Amino acid sequence: MTVVEVGTLNYGRTISPGQTKSPIYVCRETAVLTRLANLHGRGGQALLTDQMVVRAIKLGIEEDQNEELSRLYRYDGSEAFVRNYMQWDDARFLLEFGNPTLKGTYCHEIVERLRSRRLLKQLFDSAVSQLPESCQELVRDITKPQHRELRRALEQKLAAVIQDSGIPLKCSCKDASKLVIVNSFTLKSVRVQSRDDEGPILVT
Repeated sequence: MTVVEVGTLNYGRTISPGQTKSPIYVCRETAVLTRLANLHGRGGQALLTDQMVVRAIKLGIEEDQNEELSRLYRYDGSEAFVRNYMQWDDARFLLEFGNPTLKGTYCHEIVERLRSRRLLKQLFDSAVSQLPESCQELVRDITKPQHRELRRALEQKLAAVIQDSGIPLKCSCKDASKLVIVNSFTLKSVRVQSRDDEGPILVT
């Protein structure tokens, strides 16, 4: 089973129930993630749509307290989980969590952006080697679970800088900084992605 852990993306990692760590969110490789990415082309936009889907799931479970989303993506190793999971596809995901009754939630906000192709915008990117040496290792590993709090703090500070510069963060939810996504990835992931259009995308 392929999983996404909170604060990181580990596509293509096979686990058994005894190896899981809580919380763990399951993502279907060739459904929501890759098909939404295909709507916008591969490369950087595919990485962006992947990040948006994972953030929608994470915020939907942790902030919105969406029970249906939690049952779908919080893996517990049970047969009931698998039976429920197999009943879902990308179309159902978009319809269910893009439902107008969920308007005002973080998950709905991101799903609606994906459905209407209003993707988050990339404001900055840099090779890690071009950053100050003192922060290179932290930036390289920013999506790892042990750096979850640091990643969140960095996203909050970036959101403040953006808003202080006179650029409003358009979000109908309470905390727009939760839609600021800091991510690091390897060039290998992009090469693998371009080689196998329907395959998993490794982002580290």
